[in-house]
Amino acid sequence: MSFVDLNVQFSYRSDVDDIATDFLVPVLSESISYKRSVGYFSTSSLISLSVGLCKMAQNGGKVEIICSPQLSKEDIEAVNLGYKTREKAITEALALSIAEPKDYYESERLNLIVTMIAMGILDIKIAFMETDTGINIYHEKIALFEDKYGNKIGFNGSLNESENGLKNNFESIDTYCS
Repeated sequence: MSFVDLNVQFSYRSDVDDIATDFLVPVLSESISYKRSVGYFSTSSLISLSVGLCKMAQNGGKVEIICSPQLSKEDIEAVNLGYKTREKAITEALALSIAEPKDYYESERLNLIVTMIAMGILDIKIAFMETDTGINIYHEKIALFEDKYGNKIGFNGSLNESENGLKNNFESIDTYCS
């Protein structure tokens, strides 16, 4: 299967569509590359997208995220542990302790990001403003997917890569297909 086989709408609105289920998961499932720039990123978004991300990983895919430095302490610790794990043996890194998860779902979310970074599936880069006023942040929201045949799908809109963006907020995106 490829992007050509997907029924991608020109736009998605969260009052009508479930953007994660209707668009992101099917596209991620066929992707080998997902490049995302967002103002806000939270590892909580990875749980909503996990089915698509797992299929993407099975396809040998890679996720690259650029986001503002507005990350939770737990997300920062998970990202740091993931990169340290890449440099050390996985068994040694798993023995390291990060923040104590509040529940099963938080534990799984943190394990997912550590594993994805450690395996080289996920890279996260932090964008800082050239002129930092203390109140301005990198806030662009765009994405580009590519499938194994070189087909591309992009989108832009209000959607951040966070649980709020995917489940709670009113969001809209416009899509572009090659």
